[in-house]
Amino acid sequence: MCFDGKPFIGMDILANYFITMNHAMGSDIYHYDQNGEMVLDLDRECVERLFENYYIPYTKGYYGASGKYRSDDIRQSVLAGYIGSSSSTLYFPKEVADGEGEMKPIEMGMYPYPCLEHEAKTAIQQGAGIVTIQKSDRESEACMDFIHWLTTERSFEVALSMSYMPVVKGGLDESQRSSVTDPNVLRALELGLEQSQDYQMVYGFDFENAYGVRQELEEYFSSVLAEGRSEFLGCLNSGMSIEEAAEKMNYGQKADKFYRRVEEMFDKQ
Repeated sequence: MCFDGKPFIGMDILANYFITMNHAMGSDIYHYDQNGEMVLDLDRECVERLFENYYIPYTKGYYGASGKYRSDDIRQSVLAGYIGSSSSTLYFPKEVADGEGEMKPIEMGMYPYPCLEHEAKTAIQQGAGIVTIQKSDRESEACMDFIHWLTTERSFEVALSMSYMPVVKGGLDESQRSSVTDPNVLRALELGLEQSQDYQMVYGFDFENAYGVRQELEEYFSSVLAEGRSEFLGCLNSGMSIEEAAEKMNYGQKADKFYRRVEEMFDKQ
């Protein structure tokens, strides 16, 4: 039974949201001391605010997640929009299923990364890496020459093939713009370049076992959201109004629990 409509939008990578919104509110999450040791800078107020900012509307059914990626949710008409990487433009569906399961064509809209009110405009940037296997000096030198050629002479073509942001100063020139045949990809590139000028751009975790912490954070946040939504629906099914269910959820207590669990993740490092 549906009491509060269908979800409108969803977040693709919750760990990126955590990183971005912390920085937007002035929290660096951690820093390195003079001995090179990581020092945790988690700000309780920031973490609880970003949690409630997403958790509360999620439990009420305004935000959602169903498939592996939010673009899958768009395709199945579970969501009308999502917040994700500009590179996901390549995978954005051109058709979605209607109420009878028939595929219908859609037009794609693209907008700058959303910001918290009264906070700095902030977005995360993620790069693509290249790994080589060390062999002889001659082979290693050849690898370096190839990587240099690929990232200088062919950087735009490589980035374009993956819908990644090219490393360019300013906007695209006419030859670059004309080489982009997909209008959605072109819009994503131009929007991303504009955003890099207007936003503070931040990067993800860079400490040992950063990937493990990122995955643990992603999985924990996702599970908390799913449990919260289930709990809220349980309240509605028991006969409570939306207002009564929201009060029963005790959001402040949930935010405190989230902060303490996240702090444990980082303290293990």
